[in-house]
Amino acid sequence: MLGKTKLLMMLHLIFVLTGMSSSARADITFTSFSGSVIAEFDTVSNSDSSIFQPEAIVETAADNNSVSESDLDWSWDGSTLSGSSDGIAEKTVAARPGGDHCASSNFSFSFGIDEASDFVLEGFWGTNNLTGVDDSLSYSLIGPSGVVETANSAGTTGVASDVISSSGTLPPGSYTLTFESTLKETINNMQTGSNASVSGWTLSEFSLVPAAVPEPSGFALLAFTMIAIGSYRHRKNLV
Repeated sequence: MLGKTKLLMMLHLIFVLTGMSSSARADITFTSFSGSVIAEFDTVSNSDSSIFQPEAIVETAADNNSVSESDLDWSWDGSTLSGSSDGIAEKTVAARPGGDHCASSNFSFSFGIDEASDFVLEGFWGTNNLTGVDDSLSYSLIGPSGVVETANSAGTTGVASDVISSSGTLPPGSYTLTFESTLKETINNMQTGSNASVSGWTLSEFSLVPAAVPEPSGFALLAFTMIAIGSYRHRKNLV
């Protein structure tokens, strides 16, 4: 009777462990957020920052009918990050003096994972009517071993003219995903609407899920079970 009980307990453990292997979920051990925006026009400069989420911040600098504006927003639901940022420089009246514009944003998402996790990074970004040598639009993902990946936008016909698309597997550790945008333009002629200088990105999805772990095949589980049953019957016949 005792042998039969042990056999049933063994079989129950096999199926429990098999179920656990298919339903295990990696924990995100921590998250932190940091975002900032700066808008400047000549001597006018305004800035804002936040470490909260969800969040949306925006700043504007205007004078002589010229405007610089920078906005940034982000949201995290526990497994997926989304957000966007736009920098705009406009001169709305031709007769007024022009000047130097700056619209910049910086966003960082730091997180930790305790198991290997697959990530998906999807969105779009780009610029339009930029001529300054100091303009830039980039993102980077940095982990415990250094740079996982980094990219610069090649889109020059609008904020959706280039695609962000990446995926891979991250080993356990701490990571930081950063998006940076800097627009620096000198505008002396009327430039507004579709002719404005713009730079921006939209993060549709940055998601984290546990990396796939091969499960025991049905044949292997059946074979293990039959061996256990055969061993039990053999021991029973010897009694």
